Amino acid sequence: NGKYEHPHKLGTGFAIHESIIHTAKEFKDINPRISTITIKSKNLDMILINAHALTEEKDEDEKDLFYATLADVFASSTGIIKVVLGDFNAKLDRDICYKKVVGNHSLYESTNDNGVKLIDFEIENGLVIKSTMLPKKDIHKYTRGSLDGKYKNQIDYVLVNSRFKNSILNIRTRRGANIGSDHLLLGIE
Repeated sequence: NGKYEHPHKLGTGFAIHESIIHTAKEFKDINPRISTITIKSKNLDMILINAHALTEEKDEDEKDLFYATLADVFASSTGIIKVVLGDFNAKLDRDICYKKVVGNHSLYESTNDNGVKLIDFEIENGLVIKSTMLPKKDIHKYTRGSLDGKYKNQIDYVLVNSRFKNSILNIRTRRGANIGSDHLLLGIE
């Protein structure tokens, strides 16, 4: 019916393709806003960190605590490849000074406060925001929209160690996935 029974509940998780589910070795539910999963192969471990940042209007101290916790989780995660992904409630512009770490394929002309916090986290941890580095049509950049179609936002991002940025070939919204959310599922190749 297009309506969700319990909208706006916290929680993070992962949808892992059945062909690689056997490689998923450890899931950690850190708190309602952060979880991790370890993907193992014979050559390397990959850590996926899923995050759900607070919205722009929330208390600054709460947002700072979220990013401090995220930084601790990132630093304590063992794995060669670290991917941080999720809903950061961040708007990132295409400013030339951030081009090496943000790219120039964002939807926005200005960065909000959450965007500044995300960029700071990214730079401090040697990451790049791969979501905004890959060229695609605007319709494939939107990651969240209202049920009535009045607004569309790009607030969900995928970050990866800069050393492995070329390992991610594509990030694309999956419009047909019914996941019970106003966010679109992001597929990573």
